[in-house]
Amino acid sequence: MVEYFRPTSIKEAVSLLHSKENIKLIAGGTEINLKYRDLEYLVDLKNLELNYIEEGAGIRIGATTTIGEIEDSEILRNGAYRALHQSASTFTSSVKHLATIGGNVAESVASSDLSPPLIALDAKAVLTGAYGGRVVPVHKLFMGLRKTILDKEIIVEFIIPEYRNTSSSFQKVGRTEDDLGMTTLAMRLTIKDDKIEDVGIGVGLASPNPLKAEKTERYIINKEINEEVIEEAGDILIQETKPRTSIRASKEYRKRLEKVLLRRALMNCLEDLR
Repeated sequence: MVEYFRPTSIKEAVSLLHSKENIKLIAGGTEINLKYRDLEYLVDLKNLELNYIEEGAGIRIGATTTIGEIEDSEILRNGAYRALHQSASTFTSSVKHLATIGGNVAESVASSDLSPPLIALDAKAVLTGAYGGRVVPVHKLFMGLRKTILDKEIIVEFIIPEYRNTSSSFQKVGRTEDDLGMTTLAMRLTIKDDKIEDVGIGVGLASPNPLKAEKTERYIINKEINEEVIEEAGDILIQETKPRTSIRASKEYRKRLEKVLLRRALMNCLEDLR
């Protein structure tokens, strides 16, 4: 029988996590199923008051903020952060008011829809554990399917830098509107003097984990946008991704989709910046 805890402080939650084995943190609990049948303890983080979206020198999003709260946030609806809003809007109504941003990222699965926008936005995760805290770029959290660098640690919040003259876009292709994606891609774009001054690209379902497309980013920066640059950027992108064949799509088809979504995201950002 699983023993269930609802700590009321981060300190209490960390203590529980550190003192027991076969333990799992939950917030929305949408990922709890038969694959966790050996669990002995569940720690529900809902009472830690980590559900917030705050604007200051950038954006801070608490780890137990739900997908629905992200979708409804006026702060995230436009401009640099709108890729998060767009991503949240793809979740089904049956889970968006339960699933949380922290849980979606911490599960470390390629199909995480919130991870590509966070990666594109250069977001950092604030972690805390029994031995202190640390701040880690989101794209460096992942170590493989359902494996992260978290060492008996809790994700407290995500910090996103402040951006000016910047737009972002989230693009997804699935068999149906609310299905798990075949491919997802998020882009953050800053334009200055008709050139790309800064860019961030996060790709989902392109490897065992959400991926930061660093080679593609380096190629695009300081370029004027034209057909040749877009085509070359797409070619570079599919060289640094490693999608797999599944019942949803072959790896070859996913690579074709990656190029399509890169173009769509770029055009969507440019249109928003006009």
